[in-house]
Amino acid sequence: MIVTRRRARTPLAVILLSTIALLAAGCGKEEAAPPSGPVKQYAALGDSYAAGPGIPPVEDAGCYRSGANYGSLVADDLNIPDYADATCGGASSKDLLTGQVTQAGDRINDAQLDAVTKDTDLVTLGIGLNEGGFSVQVMYICLPEINQAAACQAYLNRPDSDLKKALEVIGDRVAGSIKAIRKKAPSARVVLVGYPRMLPVEGECPDVIPLTGKAADRLKQTSLLTSEIFKVVAEHENADYIDMYTPSVGHDACSKDPWVNGIENKSTTGEGAALHPTPTFMREVADRIDALVTK
Repeated sequence: MIVTRRRARTPLAVILLSTIALLAAGCGKEEAAPPSGPVKQYAALGDSYAAGPGIPPVEDAGCYRSGANYGSLVADDLNIPDYADATCGGASSKDLLTGQVTQAGDRINDAQLDAVTKDTDLVTLGIGLNEGGFSVQVMYICLPEINQAAACQAYLNRPDSDLKKALEVIGDRVAGSIKAIRKKAPSARVVLVGYPRMLPVEGECPDVIPLTGKAADRLKQTSLLTSEIFKVVAEHENADYIDMYTPSVGHDACSKDPWVNGIENKSTTGEGAALHPTPTFMREVADRIDALVTK
């Protein structure tokens, strides 16, 4: 369910007593005040790449939501007094409008837009690849561990134009999500966060991500095209776009400094779930959001 954090205000009496104590001690230095940035109310929306599965601490097991995802880091960095985290693993655009349920019918999250109010002044949105099961095709269906050879071959036989059309539909749905956010919070700054690359610019690493040949090429192509489409969507909808595809060169799952994990689940060491972001990725996104809203 949606996690909301509201920072407690320091009682006036405590502030006055602290000030008197400092004066009585003859202290020549003033105590640094907590940062007061431009954001008062922030809502983080999105799927698992925004939720941070496998990164401690766990704030919501049903949604695989981390208390150290980029939304939480931004809220802490900027000392935002009112922060709501509605991100949830497996979420797609429809889950912004309705409560999210598992295949078994168990409700695991409220409608993500419930976290947005008319007073919200910052919304981050990281969503898209779960639309129509797209991520299952490009990232999972051809993995040997999945053992879906026929489905994999059917996917690889599809023309590239089919995948481009599917991504254009995803772009339209993301645009619709931004419109829905603006309807609830007309004055909010909306920031669309992109996805990082999984594979290197050249070559493959089947020991880390066991996709080769056309399956690997498809993942590279769709990663690039997703970023390009998201950039256009953000510009058209007057939203900011945090491009994480371009800066992740050299930080793919095959690299020595990955922002995403390979097929190995590293949740036990706190480095994130398989084929999902690492804590470093969360920090990189947070730094970019911090810089965007404070410049």
